[in-house]
Amino acid sequence: MDEFKRYHKSLEAAEGVIKSTPDDPNAYHNRGSVLAKLGRFADAIDSFKQAIYFKPKFARAYYEMGLSLRKLRRYHEAIRSFDRASEIKPNIPIIFDKRAAALIDLGAALKPAYSRSLFEAAVRDAERTIELSSDAEGHYNMACALSHLDRYEEAVEQLSKTKGIKGAEFDVAHAWDDPDFEPLRQPSWIERFTKAVGPRPRRLKPEVWE
Repeated sequence: MDEFKRYHKSLEAAEGVIKSTPDDPNAYHNRGSVLAKLGRFADAIDSFKQAIYFKPKFARAYYEMGLSLRKLRRYHEAIRSFDRASEIKPNIPIIFDKRAAALIDLGAALKPAYSRSLFEAAVRDAERTIELSSDAEGHYNMACALSHLDRYEEAVEQLSKTKGIKGAEFDVAHAWDDPDFEPLRQPSWIERFTKAVGPRPRRLKPEVWE
């Protein structure tokens, strides 16, 4: 409840700045960020668009708009938003990480005949994420895409790498509930899968999705 109240106070503050300086892109961005935290993703998208209107090369606004679009399963638009963010800021690993995730989401939603190129693109984005940062989610997204491409040996190898990253907030145990890894939870792969991610925990930590 305290967090909810804090977000609403932040929203009121952003609205106040917009009233006093209606051409301030940061104010619209801040409002969009708070609206997204409140789960008002459509409203957040509108606010990010206003931020971009006043600051066309606002990479952070494009990135956060992509996150909200992905939440609404508007994957094509999310990918385009991440594309624009990466054009403006080509060396920010989290942008490639989240675009890879959106590509995987879209590929999983389509028929196999149309999805292979998306998973291959996701692999490239994951590679770029890993190149720019020792990010556990980069390896995880790589594993997701490789699993969809039936490259199970490589997928298991990438999952194993997530456990070796110190300070990683991401919990690879979520792979137990991830439909991307259904093939690896079958009898022929379950032993190697378990070795890579660890035994299934009794209770998973809530997944942080940004």
